[in-house]
Amino acid sequence: MKKLYFLLLFLFSLYSFSQISSDYDFESLTFGDINNQDNWIIFSSLSTLPNINECLIQSGSEIPIEILNTINVGSYANEKAIVFNSNEINQSATASRKNDQNWSIPKLENLKLLFLDFVLGNGFENKEIRLAYDKNEDNDYAINCSTPDDEELGIGISTEVDAFGNYLLNLHSNSFNPIASSFLPSQNVTEYRLIIDFEANNNQGSISVFYKEFGTSENWLAVNSLQNIYAGFVINGENSSNPSNLDGLFIRQGTGLNAFFDNIQFQTISKDNDLDICDGDSIYINYNIDGVNFFWSDNTNNSSNYLSQEEILHTVQIIFNTFLETSDSFNLNVIPFGNADLGPDLSICPLNTELLTLENTLNVTYSWQDNSSQNSFLVTDEGFYSVEVNNLGCISYDTIYISYSPAPTLFLGNDTLICQDEINYTINPQTNGTSFKWQDGSTLESYNANSEGLYILEVALGQCVTKDSIYIKAKPKIKLGNDTTICEGQPLFLNVDTIYDDYSWFDGFKEAVKPAHYPSLQWLNATIDECRVYSDTIEITLDLFPVITSSFADTLICDDQPLELSVSGTDYELIKWHNFSEDTITTIVGEGEYWVVLSNHCGSDIDTINVSTENCNCKAFIPNSFSPNKDFLNDFYDYEFTCDVSRFSHKIFDKWGNLIFKSNSQENKWNGYCNDTFCGSGIYVSKFEFFYKNSSKKTVITRKISLNK
Repeated sequence: MKKLYFLLLFLFSLYSFSQISSDYDFESLTFGDINNQDNWIIFSSLSTLPNINECLIQSGSEIPIEILNTINVGSYANEKAIVFNSNEINQSATASRKNDQNWSIPKLENLKLLFLDFVLGNGFENKEIRLAYDKNEDNDYAINCSTPDDEELGIGISTEVDAFGNYLLNLHSNSFNPIASSFLPSQNVTEYRLIIDFEANNNQGSISVFYKEFGTSENWLAVNSLQNIYAGFVINGENSSNPSNLDGLFIRQGTGLNAFFDNIQFQTISKDNDLDICDGDSIYINYNIDGVNFFWSDNTNNSSNYLSQEEILHTVQIIFNTFLETSDSFNLNVIPFGNADLGPDLSICPLNTELLTLENTLNVTYSWQDNSSQNSFLVTDEGFYSVEVNNLGCISYDTIYISYSPAPTLFLGNDTLICQDEINYTINPQTNGTSFKWQDGSTLESYNANSEGLYILEVALGQCVTKDSIYIKAKPKIKLGNDTTICEGQPLFLNVDTIYDDYSWFDGFKEAVKPAHYPSLQWLNATIDECRVYSDTIEITLDLFPVITSSFADTLICDDQPLELSVSGTDYELIKWHNFSEDTITTIVGEGEYWVVLSNHCGSDIDTINVSTENCNCKAFIPNSFSPNKDFLNDFYDYEFTCDVSRFSHKIFDKWGNLIFKSNSQENKWNGYCNDTFCGSGIYVSKFEFFYKNSSKKTVITRKISLNK
């Protein structure tokens, strides 16, 4: 089976690179299926081709375009080719397609030479094959069904018959019209090679055409008039020295007995070949171009070679038919391997950790056994640990095994209580350790403890260290506190530590906290871990609250009369009057509420007196009874003031507090009646409110009166 190859420069390193190839399999190609991934655009003149992608259907005879076996010609017997079959005269078909996942035209930037090889069937029908581009972005290449897209034609050849009947081979470069022509070198099945030199003519390029005729020669022959033809690269109006957007193929074929295309191949020679290579590695270069002589800088002459870092710059002279000569060079960028050295296997102590750290270098990536990517890894358990260090594709590895060292055991015993009054205790550790260090720097195996405190021992076995501690406690001493005084009604709580096993107070009380309410001598016996301890004795005395023994009674005095107040009491420490006096006697003038406080550390006692005043220079004569029996004696509730009064008010209330009489004039006096009816004999309340002349103080006089008839 013949395959259509799109060959890139095959480069691979023995360790770091892999060979890449792109194949086109004729057997998987189909035509006329618009859903097929190969995406052919086809037009056949004067024919009806159903299901052809995006082309108009015209009437006429069909020209099948298929992938079929070729006729038996040379080495192409019974192999697949693109075949145009029809017996009709003056018919032709065109097909174009774009790069896709099965088809790969080399990217034409950074190339020195492009070798375009293909086979044409024999016969005198028109043929054309070109690289193309989709300038108008209609998804076809140099074909618009019934009319060509002339501006989309790229690099290639065509055959035709001129006006004189000569069969011509035309060379095209980005134009519909040929840039050069020659007589057709052969009418047999012929393989053609177009060599495009991108560096010629000041980077405008040149094209040379060679051929092989099957059955006569297997050597490449030059088409003399089509050698080193100026190409003038202008692709889609873009960069004139870089026709990089040629990415389609255009084929046109007239009908005939052997109308087919086969064995389309691309080979390239690149420029500016800077290659990355790992330190100590080699890289494989393979041109895979026949009919070409190679002369390497290491004096080898194969089409392929292994390049190593012994020579940083490698060159090769490439000569084709003694006519076309070029050179290629390869600068090797030697990349050192990253440092993956984890060191020798390690032993660590149980429960310890180990940080594996590698130098953190620019462009270097790390991958540990758990896929973490830091330049360090924290080891928390024994086992194998590995790291992959990638420096720009150059990978180094290392593995380390980390095991546990035997750990020392150590037990100093439980915390210990010493019952004796003096501590003399030897600590003997249970351990398999071989070296010792106590809290004070002692290195003996045992330790004599002679005071209460925490004792710490570190022991080592090999590189591993452990520690333990023991607390030596002295016989506890119970302290009930100093002798103290309490206030009456306020108990003292004797609080003892709850660490003891048994409590025996002098009065039989058995708890750790005991209330004391009265003067007494308190003591306690307590037991802890079979150590018996006796408490100190505490004497409790009682203080009383202060009491005022004198008594104050509310009183009435004249306006300008001073009043002397005296206080007496018991168990007080401090006297304080309303006026901040601290004597037992104080003097007041005027009405008001007055107070005195006797206090000590337990509390205080207070007494108050309300003092009222009156104008002793003016008298009010107010009776306490009257009898309105119309005998002209005491028929009115009569009263008299020795001084003039103003803002006078007189009110009478019954025993339920109901107002039954009111007067604002001294002339209007109560006659004992309520609404023209005798109010009834009984006790009533009389209330006078007034101001003496030249006085701003209101005088209020209230009397109980007896009403009799």
